[in-house]
Amino acid sequence: MNTTVKAPILKGFIPEPLIVEMTYEQLLELRFQANTIIEEQEAAVKIVNEELSLRLDAEKLTGKAVGNWGISKAVRFSFKTTLEEAQALAATKEVPDQAKLKKLLAAGVPVPGASRSEYIMVRQIEKEQAA
Repeated sequence: MNTTVKAPILKGFIPEPLIVEMTYEQLLELRFQANTIIEEQEAAVKIVNEELSLRLDAEKLTGKAVGNWGISKAVRFSFKTTLEEAQALAATKEVPDQAKLKKLLAAGVPVPGASRSEYIMVRQIEKEQAA
């Protein structure tokens, strides 16, 4: 089996010599550099997602088609509600009933341990081609 990987693996990122010839120190330095680039890119994506979210909110939309892309804003709830807390709200099965807790939260009932997260989803839209 040929395990030789010719640089660059990421265009212009991994310099010569061949990656298999790099020392542990060189590989670690390369890994740290790659992680820094990833963190910077993730921060940029976060800023863009925040702007998309603000624009959807300003237009009172949860989603929008833009060209061949669909942008939608998803809201997800997670609960760290204990079984006892859920029992006090009559929202239990054998474990806290997330569907009932979500309905209670939507109705304005404070639910201990509930949190809310939002994220942006971008997907390409399949359009029917004209025959």
